[in-house]
Amino acid sequence: MSPKPETIHLWAPSFTGFGGGITQFSKELSFAVEGEVILFGKFDDSGSFGNRKLWGTGNLAGFLQTPIFVILLIFRALIDRPRLIISTHVNFGPVALLIYNWLEIPYIIVAHGIEVTSAISKSRRKALVSAGRVLCVSRWTQSLVTDLGVSSDRVGLILNTVSDDKFVVKVNSQGDLRKRLGVADSCKIILTVARLSATEGYKGYDRLLECLPAVHRELGDVVC
Repeated sequence: MSPKPETIHLWAPSFTGFGGGITQFSKELSFAVEGEVILFGKFDDSGSFGNRKLWGTGNLAGFLQTPIFVILLIFRALIDRPRLIISTHVNFGPVALLIYNWLEIPYIIVAHGIEVTSAISKSRRKALVSAGRVLCVSRWTQSLVTDLGVSSDRVGLILNTVSDDKFVVKVNSQGDLRKRLGVADSCKIILTVARLSATEGYKGYDRLLECLPAVHRELGDVVC
C-alpha cells in the first residue's frame, strides 16, 4: 500500500490544555500545516482539536501511556500510511525512525533546547541524525543539534511565535500600567516570560535577578 499523498501525522506531548512552550508550539503548528493532518497527543484524550482528528492516551494510567502511545503511533502509521510524520518532541524520535526503517515514511523532528544537549540518549540522537529534517526554535538550539552530528543542510530554523490575536503592541500613553505596578515613569522595565520552577533554572531568570544590581549601576532605575 502506497502512502496517502495528502495525509500527515503530527505527534506531540499535548495539543490541548494550557501546557508549556512545546504544547503551544504544537498547537500553532497544527493550525499552520495544510492538508489532511491527523494529530497524536500523548497526554490528550482522543477526540478532535481544531476540527482535526486527535488520538491520545491521556485517559490511561500514567504507567500505560508511553507503551500504548507507541503502539498507537505504529498502528495508525500502518493503517493511514501518511506521506510524512512530524514529531514536535525528540522523545518520539526513535519510534519515527522505527517506522521509517519499516515503512519508509519520512519524518521531521522539532528541537526546542535542553532535550537535545550532549546528555541525550543514543536512540534519540540516532533519530535526530537520521531525520529528513530537524527544525529548531532558536539559533542556540540549532547549534546544539549540529553539535550532535546532524548535517547542517538538514537543520532548519522556525522561531517560536505568539498569536497576534492575543499579543498586540500598544502605546501606554496614559501610564496606567506603570501606576498599577507602582513603577515610576523614569524607571526602565525588564520583562521575562517563563515558567517559574526550580527544575527549569536553565531558562536563566535567576541569573537575570543576580545581575540586576550591576544593571542598575549601569543604567539607573530598573525593575524586573
